[in-house]
Amino acid sequence: MSLNPFLTQFLNVLKSGSATIEQNFTALGGLITAGVIGSQVGVLEACSDGSLPGYLKMGSADGTLQYIFVENNGTLKRHTAVPTANADGSAIGGQTD
Repeated sequence: MSLNPFLTQFLNVLKSGSATIEQNFTALGGLITAGVIGSQVGVLEACSDGSLPGYLKMGSADGTLQYIFVENNGTLKRHTAVPTANADGSAIGGQTD
């Protein structure tokens, strides 16, 4: 019996603890994490749950967290907590269209 390629890759991840995805990957809602689960050092997370702005959470080498998101008008912003509204955070750099 032949396994679905994605299932085969998933089983290899469970076995080895690492993976390289060579196909399109879509996560519908929820969270994608790169780094050590439970650690803030060097972590990168992408999150979207449909009710909040989608954001990237990045952890610096000392564990300081920053959240990057886009306001409805296209302004790229950063914040020190999960953004819950357009007014959160501050614009990054001098942005012009």
